[in-house]
Amino acid sequence: MLSYPKKYIFVANLCLLFSVLPVQSQSTCNPQLIAPLVFPVRNVTLASQEVYRGIPLSVGTPPQNLAFLVDSLASNDTLINDVGDFCDNTTSLIQCQYNAGGQLDTGASSTWSEASSAAAAGAAPYDSDLDPGDIFGTDSLQINTSVELPHYPMGILRGSNAQPNAIGFNVNSTFLNALQAAKLIPSRTWSLFWGLTGAEPVTQMDGSLVVGGYDAAKIDGPNSTQPTTAGQGCSLLVTMTAIDLNFPNGTNFNILGTSHGAALRMCVSPIYPIITLPYDIWQNFQAFGGGTYIGRSVGINVWGEVFAADGVYDGDLSFTLSTGLVIRVPNSQLVVPDVYVNSDGVPTSNVSTREVLLNSLQNVNLNDLPLLGRTFLTSAYLHVNYDLNQFTLWQANPTLNESIVAVASSGSPSCTPATSTASALSTPAASGSSSGSPISSAIAAPITQNNKSISTGAIVGAAVGGAAVIGIIIAVVLLLCFRRSHAPVNRHSDAYSDLKPYTPQITKATELSSYQEPQEIGEPQRHEMSS
Repeated sequence: MLSYPKKYIFVANLCLLFSVLPVQSQSTCNPQLIAPLVFPVRNVTLASQEVYRGIPLSVGTPPQNLAFLVDSLASNDTLINDVGDFCDNTTSLIQCQYNAGGQLDTGASSTWSEASSAAAAGAAPYDSDLDPGDIFGTDSLQINTSVELPHYPMGILRGSNAQPNAIGFNVNSTFLNALQAAKLIPSRTWSLFWGLTGAEPVTQMDGSLVVGGYDAAKIDGPNSTQPTTAGQGCSLLVTMTAIDLNFPNGTNFNILGTSHGAALRMCVSPIYPIITLPYDIWQNFQAFGGGTYIGRSVGINVWGEVFAADGVYDGDLSFTLSTGLVIRVPNSQLVVPDVYVNSDGVPTSNVSTREVLLNSLQNVNLNDLPLLGRTFLTSAYLHVNYDLNQFTLWQANPTLNESIVAVASSGSPSCTPATSTASALSTPAASGSSSGSPISSAIAAPITQNNKSISTGAIVGAAVGGAAVIGIIIAVVLLLCFRRSHAPVNRHSDAYSDLKPYTPQITKATELSSYQEPQEIGEPQRHEMSS
C-alpha cells in the first residue's frame, strides 16, 4: 500500500474542502429587472408655439403635446388644463396657455371619454376641492413612440384657478400604479433632477425624471435616506439644522437663527418653483446678503424677491440636513433675471433687476410649511421609493451623461446599468459613471460615507478574476494531490501575467446644439396649512 507524507494528506483534505464549499456571491443586486422609464425635463414647444420647461408627454388621439410638472405634495392624479381662457381677466389667452404648460382639446381627441367622477374614471380620490366645471375622464397617454397607456384616468381643469399641468406623484400615484400594473416599471419608485436654469448657457442643462429607478451619473457624494411621512401635509419632510450664506471670500453665515429652535422642518416639493422661508429667516438673508430690495416678482417665478442688479447677493446658499448631508445651491441657480411672459407670449425681463428665488412666508402664509421647490432640485437629486416608504437625497452632479439603475420593490438595484425605455422626445446622452454613494436599504439610518458606485466592468472583472484565482488554487492543489514526484511545484505561474485591471470607459457628454432660456410656471398653486 502506498504511503504519502503528512503534507500530502493535508493537501488532499484541502482538496475535499474546496469541492464542497459553495462559492457565494457578494452582490446584493437584482439581475432581472424591467428597465426604468426615463423622461427628459426640458423646454417643450407648445401648440401656441410658446416654450415651457417640463416633462414632455402626449395625450389623446391624435396626440397633443403638453408639458407636465411633478406634484408629490397635493395630488395622486394627473391634472390637465382644458383648452380655453379659464384664467382671470388680467391674463391673456396666450399667457393662460403658457401658465398651464399647454392645454388639452378633449373635443379633438377621438379616444377621450368623460366620466361621472374621479372614481368612475379610475383615478385616485381627488384630495382638493374641484372648481366648477372641472371633470374627470380617460384618454390615451403616450409614454413614447411605441408605448401608451390607453384609457388612462385624468382630471380636466376648467375652473378659474389656473394651475400647471401636473402628474401626481404622491404615495397613491395613479401614474405609478398604472405603469406598474402594465409591467412597464420594476417598482413604485421615481427620481428627479430638475436640471440647471441659470441665465447663461453654461448654467443651463436639461434634467431628467426616472420612473422605476435612478440615474447614478447624476448623484455626487454621500446621501441621506429618510422615511416618507403621512398625514402631515407633506410626504417628503426634511429637517434643516443650518441654512448658510456662502460668501465668495470663503466665509459662511447661518441665517437659520434661534426662533425655530435648533432646526427647521421643510418639505421637498417639485411642483413649487422656488424656495420658501419663514419671514424672520428671510429678514436675516436680506440683512446679511445685502443689495437693494425692490419687491416681489409677478413673473414666471412668482413671489420671488426682486433686487437691483447692482449689489445683489453674489454667494451660494447651503442647506444642512439633520442627517449631516449638505446641499449647496450655487448663485447661478439662486439669482436669475426676473422673467415674465407678456401678453403676446414673449418672455421679457428687466436688465436692471435680478430675482432671488426665495419667497418669504408672511401674512396669510405666515404659518405655512416652508417648501424646497424646483430651485432646490437644480442642486439636489431626489429618489423616492414608495414600496419601502423612504426617500433619498444627494447633492446633484449636473451632467448629460446617463447611468440608469433599475430598483426593485425590495430596494435592491439592478446588477448592470439598465437599457432604459426612454421617451422618444428625450435628448440622447452618452453612458457614464458616478462617484455618488448607492441608495441605502435602511429606512431610518442615513448613509453618510463616501461610497462609490461599482461599474459593470468592475463587477465582471472581479468575478472573472476571482474565478481565475480559485481555478489556479484548485489546479495547484490537485497537482500536489496526485504527483508522485517530490520535485518542487512552481507556484508562480506566468499564465495570467498579461491580465490588466478593467478600467470603465466613460464617454464625455456632448453639448446641446441649442438651448432656449428655461421657463418655469407663472402662477403656483398655493397650499394653505394650519399653524
